[in-house]
Amino acid sequence: MSSTERTLHALRLQAQFQLVEASTECAHALAVSRHLQNQVEALSERGEMVAHELRALMHRESINPALLSSLRDLHRTAQGGLLDASLRLAVAQGSEEVSRDRLAAARHLDRSLEKGQQLERLRHHRFQQSREGRQADDLWLQFNRRVPP
Repeated sequence: MSSTERTLHALRLQAQFQLVEASTECAHALAVSRHLQNQVEALSERGEMVAHELRALMHRESINPALLSSLRDLHRTAQGGLLDASLRLAVAQGSEEVSRDRLAAARHLDRSLEKGQQLERLRHHRFQQSREGRQADDLWLQFNRRVPP
């Protein structure tokens, strides 16, 4: 193995380690995004149910002021929670995109180094074949010079 091959091998090992790290980071970011997406959906549904109850209460002939106040507070709290979860989801999705880009870059680097290794092996193989061909030619010439005409 030539020094170039050893260097490429060491670089590829490092790139593969970075690929594993990037994969782990991407998987974590994806899990966080999915969790927050589920949370946003649940909070949205809860907010819609509270809004529905609030509208239903407003259409009644007799309105209980304490219930109305409680439902308004609950709706405000649900909307605040939904806004907070939506913001956290947006941040998580941005983080997921960054981690996907990092993963793609790590894959690209690994593929490039793999191709570099293959080309170096091919170059070494061709050099070896060329050397063996020259040795065979030298042996053939030596043999032909010894044989009398």
